Amino acid sequence: IYGNPRSGWATCAKHHWTWMMRTVWDMDFGGADEIDSMFFMEEDYVVAPNIYRAIEDGLALAEGPEFFGITMDITNGGIDKESVGDEGWIEGYFRTGPMVMKRKTWDSIREVKKRFCTLDEYNWDWTLVKLGHNVRMPRRVLTPSVKLVRHIGAEGMNINKKAKSKVRQKMEHEARGDVHFNPFHGKGIVQRKGKTTVVNPKVNGGWGHPKDQEHCMGLLTDEGVGTGGIKKFFQSLVFGGR
Repeated sequence: IYGNPRSGWATCAKHHWTWMMRTVWDMDFGGADEIDSMFFMEEDYVVAPNIYRAIEDGLALAEGPEFFGITMDITNGGIDKESVGDEGWIEGYFRTGPMVMKRKTWDSIREVKKRFCTLDEYNWDWTLVKLGHNVRMPRRVLTPSVKLVRHIGAEGMNINKKAKSKVRQKMEHEARGDVHFNPFHGKGIVQRKGKTTVVNPKVNGGWGHPKDQEHCMGLLTDEGVGTGGIKKFFQSLVFGGR
């Protein structure tokens, strides 16, 4: 499965994520103090009612320089089991979102932008997993012992390939019905019970074209995304044209 050729529908996701992160981190929030963390998730998620309080608690625990931030799905997209024993925060390594990234983590990505942009891997999250094994950057995360987010999208580039899988069936079931979240009031770090899936840091390919790499580098240089129309449009959506 590795060494995949370039495909526009796949490479656009990494381009968009890189542009979006640069745009938001550089955004002027109207005189507010510099934002030191960002909650990122895709649009087809629902969240627990107390997720923002949980984020504050998790960030307070993930203070060391080795921490990437916190992630919100203990199953890593349905790969691992949801039940882990005692309520609290589980320590692990970054795999995928939804996530809360620290600014220092973003700064460390920009410091290794050449590696990020030239690694032959079309997934932005798998690129970060691979870099975490090979360069000096934060990769530890804390995750609530119960899911505080649920993915209800039953379509997409990764889901469509799982037409008959249990993962897709579960997601379709959640998309059709009411989503229930178990209460979470974890305040400390607890040991995870049970095994987790071992991450194999091989790359998937699909990102070897020089144009993709050059565009990525352009987004992460000092000039960044500039002040063009698309950035102004994005800022107008956030601030109502201010």
